[in-house]
Amino acid sequence: MQRYIFKEDLRRFKDCPRKSWYGLGEGNANKGQDPFLEFLGEEARSVRRASVELFEDVRKTNGSLEERIRQTEEVLESEEDFVLFEPHLLSGEFVANPSYLIRKEGRFFILQAAAKAGNEYAHREHKMLVTYYGNVRSEWKELVLGLGYSCGVLRRMYPKLATSSWLILPSSNREIGNRERTLSSDKIEEFLKCPDGSTIDQRRRDSVLRFFEAGEAVSLIQGEVAIAMRALEKMRDRRNSPDPLLRYACRNCEYRTGRTGDGFSQCWGKLAAPSPHLFDLHQLYSLKEGEGLLADRKIEQGDVSLLDISEAELGGPHRARQKLQLKCARSGQEWVDPQLATEMSGLEWPVRFVDFETSQSALPWIQGLRPFELIPFQWSCHSLYEDGTLEHAEFLHSGAEDPRREFIATLRNAIGSDGSLLIYTDYEIQVLDTLRKRFVEVSGVRDVDVMWIDELLCSGRIVDQHDWVMKYYCHPIMGGRTSLKKALPSAWHSSDGLGGDPRFFEYFMRNSDGSILDPYQTLPELEIAGKRMSIREGCGAMKGYRELAIGVGRTGKDAHKALEVLMYEYCKLDTAAQAIIFEHWRMSLGLRSQHGNKKRTERDLCSGTKK
Repeated sequence: MQRYIFKEDLRRFKDCPRKSWYGLGEGNANKGQDPFLEFLGEEARSVRRASVELFEDVRKTNGSLEERIRQTEEVLESEEDFVLFEPHLLSGEFVANPSYLIRKEGRFFILQAAAKAGNEYAHREHKMLVTYYGNVRSEWKELVLGLGYSCGVLRRMYPKLATSSWLILPSSNREIGNRERTLSSDKIEEFLKCPDGSTIDQRRRDSVLRFFEAGEAVSLIQGEVAIAMRALEKMRDRRNSPDPLLRYACRNCEYRTGRTGDGFSQCWGKLAAPSPHLFDLHQLYSLKEGEGLLADRKIEQGDVSLLDISEAELGGPHRARQKLQLKCARSGQEWVDPQLATEMSGLEWPVRFVDFETSQSALPWIQGLRPFELIPFQWSCHSLYEDGTLEHAEFLHSGAEDPRREFIATLRNAIGSDGSLLIYTDYEIQVLDTLRKRFVEVSGVRDVDVMWIDELLCSGRIVDQHDWVMKYYCHPIMGGRTSLKKALPSAWHSSDGLGGDPRFFEYFMRNSDGSILDPYQTLPELEIAGKRMSIREGCGAMKGYRELAIGVGRTGKDAHKALEVLMYEYCKLDTAAQAIIFEHWRMSLGLRSQHGNKKRTERDLCSGTKK
């Protein structure tokens, strides 16, 4: 059983009391399996490291949890004022770990540094954290609850002392400074001495990190925090086992791990078993019944198989896709709509498949950027010619300089002025539009890159392949998802010829049990600076770019080269995946025969085996 109660337990309780029950009992959750959450965690650590420069005489706790608690208690027992970084406050069974605890002139200040952009102008008008109606804004609720929890623990320890609560956030209204962009080290001690000799006032004035007073927002939630803490105390003693509340929100429960006996199956019992499940329906949340959800009514009735949904119950903007999914689920067969052939016949050869990789960092390492400003650093382009020839071009910026102008220049050279450009979702359009606006801001509308982006976006060359998936393609194994990483395995496993197509040799491998691997599982894994690394999704690419620019990629040529290999192979597969899906459609619709080059034999195909 978990010994202490933490902020995370409060978050779980506010979401679902039953999840707190599992958490306090050390139930297995999907911890650390979301690459995006891992990336956000690293960003938060960067902000905390940089924030230390905003204070003088900072103390820091070290060691195990118990040692940090003891060190915090020793500082609190002293009579002097202090600034304590990463304190661990203990009251009963509750442990709070804000970024800072400050005592000054008989008053406590609790500060939480976070990787979330704050707007100074909105905050000055009291519009950033709190709505016009006096509620904490939903996008800030989790952060304010965490701060309120730390205040709640401190008040239990010192009920008579005044407490002030603040957030330390990168400001969306400021550009990163020269010194701050270099704070990428994990060693906080390097920044406690302020080696450049500047004063605290100077550093605070120049910093992109700002102080946002949060007392009003915290006061609005302190009542619900106190109620939750009392409930958690009872739960911790196992005196209060909440009854399961089965609802649509369970779809994304962290205890829905797919493992036998997980929290989800304990709550749902036999209702967890159907496959495909009600939760597999595309955009299930969109189906309403009055002010409620269709899903909640289905759950209440026990009709939780996907096949328990009738077409008559479908409606709204996602009805067509949902209907197509139900058709495939009932037939167990792939569906390629003949209407897709008409769409494909309107393309101009060569057909170019294009994908971008981008980064957004709370503290960009490129001077002049704003927090979370979009930086495109890599593109891949596969050009398919009418005779079946497939050519690949690529770009990767692996330095610490601003890559945006080079990104556009190399892209312009690669895609030329002919051929249709197939993207997957409109993300590439959003990136180009974002770059255009930034270039206009810097150089005006007559900037050469601005004019080229304008011309491209208005050319009619760009086609969204994901839109075609939504309308014309479905496979039972896709479930309710339509991402590239779901559509690719569907086409790959359904095709009779693509595995033997010499253009895609490198992605055909079998697992140790003889099954054909998802091509993304064939991407390399390399040892870099003593760690095994692979890149198989977008957040991994962002982390890889950061390592190239300011991390292990700068420690030596071998590490840099290995990171480049991982980056190139991942982005290359993204556009190869688009080409594979496209060619599968053409074969299914009778628009092409299998590629004329020599096919690999089954013996060749089986020679690539993944252990």
